[in-house]
Amino acid sequence: MTSAALMDDVPVFSSAEDHRARKARILFVDDEERILRAMQAMFRRTYDVSTTTNGLLVPEMLKNQHFHVIVSDQRMPEIEGVAVLRMAKDISPSTVRILLTGFADLAAITGSVNEGEIFRYLSKPWNIEELEDSIASAARIGLELADAKTEPANAEQPSTSITESMYLLFVDPTGNLAGECGTVAGLRAISAPNLHKALDLMQKFLISIVVIAIDENEGECVEFLNVLKSTHPHIVTLVVARSADTALLVRLINAARVFRVIFRPVKTALSQIYLTAAMKQAARFRAAPVLTKTQQAVKRNVASGMLSILGQRFRAIKSLFGTN
Repeated sequence: MTSAALMDDVPVFSSAEDHRARKARILFVDDEERILRAMQAMFRRTYDVSTTTNGLLVPEMLKNQHFHVIVSDQRMPEIEGVAVLRMAKDISPSTVRILLTGFADLAAITGSVNEGEIFRYLSKPWNIEELEDSIASAARIGLELADAKTEPANAEQPSTSITESMYLLFVDPTGNLAGECGTVAGLRAISAPNLHKALDLMQKFLISIVVIAIDENEGECVEFLNVLKSTHPHIVTLVVARSADTALLVRLINAARVFRVIFRPVKTALSQIYLTAAMKQAARFRAAPVLTKTQQAVKRNVASGMLSILGQRFRAIKSLFGTN
């Protein structure tokens, strides 16, 4: 195990210049020393880098100092990366989480969404530009969250005054999704048979949560969610699918920034847990808009197809924060 020395608490900076000047603290977790040495070499000039080969030590490290970003490998002998990032979310919610792995593990990718709520999923061998861009984005967001002193995962049950204005939108051509998932007390549910009708409703109602079935048109759905997150990051999105491969799940994480992935047959008890979590997340975004910065998606080329026809309709979606 290697670990950089613990440092004092993060100082408070008020100006944009100070924000850019100071280094974000990044913790890399990997059982391979050579990977950690490579990360140190790549990022030590730009960031304050700490490393450890033992994921079991991460909780104590997070309790002793604040890290703006944590990057964890998935397959390690003591503990899996998803478990490390889940603990990080519970202990230090404002730490931005990235999973880096050389194995296309479907269960791990699903867990990274549903349990770790990760910011990015990156593959080994990594693309240097993609890795640098992802860490730069995560570091910037981590610094902003630390300055805001906001802990995204630790919120009480939203008040009725908040939830009563929230709408839950189901998007499903069969019309059965609402019945499969059920609803949550305090949320008003409406349904749309396709993406076009969904946008019609989003221009009329203040949608806080979208649950979308992607069984038949996953490509269009990912593009839809990508543009939705780019224009209205406060809307919490969940995806329901019969099956998914690793490539699709990675796109749902990086490009669509989905909050949860639900597989059919839908287990109503589990979907209720996810919908309740989504409602709390939407309430957090409403209370602290800075948290929506964690919803930054990898930009995709959506200039053709369905989205070129829809165009500016995304920007006309009804929103607490106005249109972008």
